[in-house]
Amino acid sequence: MRLAFWTTREFLRLAFVSLFRRGMIPPRHRKSLLFCLTSFVLFSLAAPLHAICMLLDNFLFPGYRKVAVRAPIFVIGNTRSGTTILHRVMAEDEEQFFCFRTWEILCPSVLEKKIASLVGQLDRWLGGRLKSFIERVEAERFAQFNRLHRIGFFLPEEDDKLLLYVLASADLVFFFPYAGFERMARLDVALDAAAQRRIMDFYAGCVRRQAYFKGGGRTLLSKNPWFTGKVENLLRLFPDCKIIYLVRNPLDVVPSSISVARAIIRSTAGGESEADLDEQAYEMIRFYYAYPLERLASLPDDRFLIVRYEDLVRQPKQVVLEIYERLGLSLTSAFEKRLDEEAAVMRNYQSSHRYSLDSCTVSREQILSDLGPIFARFDFDTR
Repeated sequence: MRLAFWTTREFLRLAFVSLFRRGMIPPRHRKSLLFCLTSFVLFSLAAPLHAICMLLDNFLFPGYRKVAVRAPIFVIGNTRSGTTILHRVMAEDEEQFFCFRTWEILCPSVLEKKIASLVGQLDRWLGGRLKSFIERVEAERFAQFNRLHRIGFFLPEEDDKLLLYVLASADLVFFFPYAGFERMARLDVALDAAAQRRIMDFYAGCVRRQAYFKGGGRTLLSKNPWFTGKVENLLRLFPDCKIIYLVRNPLDVVPSSISVARAIIRSTAGGESEADLDEQAYEMIRFYYAYPLERLASLPDDRFLIVRYEDLVRQPKQVVLEIYERLGLSLTSAFEKRLDEEAAVMRNYQSSHRYSLDSCTVSREQILSDLGPIFARFDFDTR
């Protein structure tokens, strides 16, 4: 109930500022009235529907509340640091892990997942025409963005997006950059303890529902750059969790991350982002280098692992095998075969994403000054 009150208050605040205080919003951040009205109408329709379905779960599928999520693994790190690559490779180990695919995030309740899976089964009986149609639309609609980050209805995705349902996902900063949602990227330090608990308890409930739906006693494999600012809450919710932190040269991460952020803002706002948004992204990147390393240092060696991006792309199989050994995971012959196949693909992969530090408002000198300890610790090239 308190979470519903908090979400309602956030929604009304956002709607009031977006619709009735537009003059206070810088023109470069201001969304069109049509965009705002459409967003608020859709949220007003979808949020109650999801809430009702999640309430019905308690009566139709009460067993989900007894599900124990044991030793989940969280892949974190700055964006553009290889978190997606590692997550999708490890997600192939379906005998050991479960994750969230995009359609399962869009269906947060067990009831919705069951209905959607029945639709999928019916589609398979009819020749898979619906799935083929969805994949064609994705290929056309997201062709440009997929050059930066591949997304898809049936692909593993970042489950932090579940927090969109309670207006607590940092992704909202791309849609409403004037509304303070960047604080969600630093949840551990930017919100009061009560708000943190309500938000993350909602996430834990979604994970239990997913575990119940997937069945089989498997463990959660989650990948979320935004969770880099939620390490303390992850350790609170899942005391036996294990964390893999990806790290990459800041001289690559900063321009690449800003390039992707600008692409998202272009698609949501129809224009280029300004220097202040570049600075906002840079401050988050700095935080994501410092905060998790400080927090992970207190964990025993079998609870976390730091993986360099360069090692992952050059020797993917060796890195994954090291992760399995360090975290005490079992390696099946079936997954090792798939790992060999994925490693071969990764070695031949060439990214089509082009970016340059020259196009950013953040200079090389500033990055080297601000993140000097990171360059020293990981012996990164300063170029």
